[in-house]
Amino acid sequence: MAGNEMQYRENTSQIHKEIYLLFKQANIIQDCLINDILCAMHAIERQNGVIYLGRIHDSRTYRISCNPNDDGFKLVFKNYEDRNRFACAFETLCRELGLQFYKYF
Repeated sequence: MAGNEMQYRENTSQIHKEIYLLFKQANIIQDCLINDILCAMHAIERQNGVIYLGRIHDSRTYRISCNPNDDGFKLVFKNYEDRNRFACAFETLCRELGLQFYKYF
């Protein structure tokens, strides 16, 4: 059992690193905001495991939130393609973390 827990922690740590790198490569927000988002994601993992994500229609904006009543983090990309590429990669990593996500906004 301890081996499985250790493997889970290693996998989770690797996914968090990949999320951090994804934000860095997108080059749209500062490090302090990346850390805020990662801290919020850690809290979500420990609580209910649900994250709210949204691609705003006819916009280059992508939102990440801890609950449906919160504006959360607003990310604005240079173009739709960058936003969609980021969103697909981010949502895949959220799934790998075991987070449930709802698309909204």
